[in-house]
Amino acid sequence: MLKLEEFDGQIADCFLRASQVRDRVNEKLHKMADLASDHMDQIKGAVANGAKRLLHYEELPIQWRNNEHILTGYRFLNSTAECWHSLLYVHNETGNIYTHLFGLVFLAMVGTYHLLYSPVLSDIPLSDKVFFGVFFVAACKCLLCSTVWHTLSGISDLQTYRKVACLDYVGISVLICASIILCEYYGFYNHDIWRNTYITATGSMAILGVAMPFMSWFDHSERRWLRTMFFVVMASSAVVPIIHLCIANGLQETANFLSPFSKSISSYIIGVIVYSNQLPERIWPGKFDHFGHSHQLWHLFVMGGIWFNYTAIFHMVNLRETYGQNNILNTTTTTTTTI
Repeated sequence: MLKLEEFDGQIADCFLRASQVRDRVNEKLHKMADLASDHMDQIKGAVANGAKRLLHYEELPIQWRNNEHILTGYRFLNSTAECWHSLLYVHNETGNIYTHLFGLVFLAMVGTYHLLYSPVLSDIPLSDKVFFGVFFVAACKCLLCSTVWHTLSGISDLQTYRKVACLDYVGISVLICASIILCEYYGFYNHDIWRNTYITATGSMAILGVAMPFMSWFDHSERRWLRTMFFVVMASSAVVPIIHLCIANGLQETANFLSPFSKSISSYIIGVIVYSNQLPERIWPGKFDHFGHSHQLWHLFVMGGIWFNYTAIFHMVNLRETYGQNNILNTTTTTTTTI
């Protein structure tokens, strides 16, 4: 009898707990519904206000908030056509758009001229022109993707917003890998096996860099640090072939060969530091809303990095036949062949 009463008590406890769980679930569902309703109201309000004026940071829906230190000048537009029309007036993306749009036009003109008329590039083998073309196209693609992203970043459709954000990340990934591939091609110019091995590895990394940005978690604003580290790690992969070149050709000869890249690397590093720390707007919120904020400075440093990298190509082309002629790799190959 006592066991039956205990069993009845346990059943009653189970029903009570189930009822409590149901109540908690219902409460959470109601809260989620309220949040969704508030979110839709916020989007509708932002769209209505965005059709008439630029918005304050606090007026943006949460998914569109990326930098709390830039307080004003935000677009929130209904269509891509309105976003393209925003090229004609000033907002907080204007500097981001035109730094890379002008850079794109300049690089396209200079690169085309050098490829067709430069005595250095016009006489190089076809394979050299192909790898120059890879870097040239990657640099132009990076600037083009960036221009498109910053132009369309004022769109109110979240799906479109996230897709065009991926364009920017893809452009950066491809540029980084193309820059590394160019160094690998000329660094191991006289050693096909190592050259092809490193280029294949970097090309595989480029594929990863194209795929990852389209993963839903990659673009979240709270993962800015993760995106930054992803690109830093990708760029740092160049350390492996550089160490290899130092061992094979000697530190001094390799330093002379790669010295023009020091300006490019320095430009990128300074840009990453400025961008990741949101300087100077973190120190003076609201003072650099339209011009001079970290993303615009990052764009200028990227342009510097691309240009210094571009000019380094001519240095590598001139040394491609002589660099590494007497290195360990060739000595080993010659010895093996003799035996």
